[in-house]
Amino acid sequence: ASAGTYALTFDLYRDGVGVARATTSVVVKAAAVGAGVTKSVVVIGDSLIDNATSAPTVLPTLFGAGDPMDITMLGTRGTGPGLHEGRAGWSTTTYTTLATSGGVTNAFWDGSAFSFPAWKTAQGYATVDYAIINLGINDIFTPTTDAAAATAITTALAQLGTMVTSITGTGTKVGICVTTPPARSQDAFGASYGSGQTRWRYRRNLAAWNTALIATFGGRTAEGIYLLPTNAALDTVNNFPTTTAAVNSRNATTSARQNNGVHPASTGSAQLADVMHHWIK
Repeated sequence: ASAGTYALTFDLYRDGVGVARATTSVVVKAAAVGAGVTKSVVVIGDSLIDNATSAPTVLPTLFGAGDPMDITMLGTRGTGPGLHEGRAGWSTTTYTTLATSGGVTNAFWDGSAFSFPAWKTAQGYATVDYAIINLGINDIFTPTTDAAAATAITTALAQLGTMVTSITGTGTKVGICVTTPPARSQDAFGASYGSGQTRWRYRRNLAAWNTALIATFGGRTAEGIYLLPTNAALDTVNNFPTTTAAVNSRNATTSARQNNGVHPASTGSAQLADVMHHWIK
């Protein structure tokens, strides 16, 4: 309720025995912080960023009229004020190795590599205050073994590191979204992917990825690198798309079933925007 810094401790117990502890601080800023200030923001990512109800479309509404601080969204995709650099289906590999993919241009490609400075120059952006990166899903979605997942994680972390270095080298602060969890139900995976991937396998890949992501980029705020806890903000039970279907073939009673494995509903996208808002604020 009040601005300040508050200590927070998490204790994990198994069968009544403490097995892990983590501590952090919750920093609460006053509503008036940033009054009269406008910051420039670009959000880079995958399909969670590249859709009509994505976080970049919500983020501008949380500033300006809703906040005494304001932002200007930057990017070559989307429509104002929710411009962005999201590309559905893209991964760290796509951004760091390809000029185009699926008919979509990589605006960061300088002819040989990912280059944030080249992107700034091409778009005429003298200053970019914040860059937010939301990637990971397409990097680690498909592996079906721990060994394959480990290989994919090693590759993706190196490529993400290339992107981050290119961005921080220009003085822009980087917020890396800790990759969001999938929908709570296997129904969602069956609807989206048939038997192509199971929720439990992807969830295992994701746990390994986020553990490595946090170990690699955590504790580096002095370098202008921050972790955004989008993974903890998304309600995977209530904020994913659903469809209405009969409970079974012998019962006409209907129930809501999740029908999208990794893409949240608009309410879920708004939760991701909340995290971005809090970080910038």
